[in-house]
Amino acid sequence: TESFPHPYTASDADFWLSTASAPGSDLHLAIEFQGTAVGGIGTIAGKGIFRQTCQFGYWLAEPHWGKGIATAAAKALVAHLETERLFARLEAPVFQWNPASMRVLEKVGFAREGVLRKSVTKDNQLIDSVMYAYIVAV
Repeated sequence: TESFPHPYTASDADFWLSTASAPGSDLHLAIEFQGTAVGGIGTIAGKGIFRQTCQFGYWLAEPHWGKGIATAAAKALVAHLETERLFARLEAPVFQWNPASMRVLEKVGFAREGVLRKSVTKDNQLIDSVMYAYIVAV
């Protein structure tokens, strides 16, 4: 998303750590690989009538793409969310030009629900996003 600062400074890291450790329904975790933080994963809880739904998302530093790290992290977070029963529905919108992220979600059990036409602006372009969802087993 556009919320990730670039370039990423030490003060950005401090802000992320304070956000990640703040109490609340959102969950912000680092993805660790061989002792190093290489990405992030988490959920943003819905509010009001959407309180049983969360936005599920992740990012991974490019040198670590294609190694199964994002899939392993997503699988672990989904398992945790199922165990804790924090949400009934996980939503993960994906930029239409990102099939690798779609494959990660599909491997974890997310289902493609549809294309949201002209729904996001990324890099100053209005593009489609693809909605994926995971329904937590009852």
